[in-house]
Amino acid sequence: MVETFSPRLHLRGVTDIICHNNDDFYITEENKRIPVDNYRMFKKLLRQSSLAHVLINKEEQGVMVVWKSIGNNVPRHYIKFNVSSVNVADKLLTTILWNEFKPLYIKIKKSSPFMQTFKNKGFTFIGDRGNEVLLTLNNTFRKKYVNNSTYNKDSDIIE
Repeated sequence: MVETFSPRLHLRGVTDIICHNNDDFYITEENKRIPVDNYRMFKKLLRQSSLAHVLINKEEQGVMVVWKSIGNNVPRHYIKFNVSSVNVADKLLTTILWNEFKPLYIKIKKSSPFMQTFKNKGFTFIGDRGNEVLLTLNNTFRKKYVNNSTYNKDSDIIE
């Protein structure tokens, strides 16, 4: 089950996930990529993030956050993730999109098996960065829809 990250509940599971770091799980400081491969770096990532979700069970593991980055005085909200499978990425991304209304970005390798997951959720290409691409999703249309509908937060149903 996808849950909002809680250090008290998920510390050990997240530590196991991040020690098996993938190349896309990093933060950027002063134009340098710093891998999130230990709990100290994960805490730093969380302090700069607006949302963090985890999925931890015997078969599936993953963490996905919405990280705020400022480049050229322009804030952007990037999705950062470290997951065990495409299925886990899909579950976590669905939850993130349901809870986050800001325009979102992801910088992902062209050869990543997760590229199609993001495209299936509505992310579109906006730039080529060597062996990576920049994808974006303007999620503000959902916010307008939810605000104009009768929304039952307890059941997550728009009536």
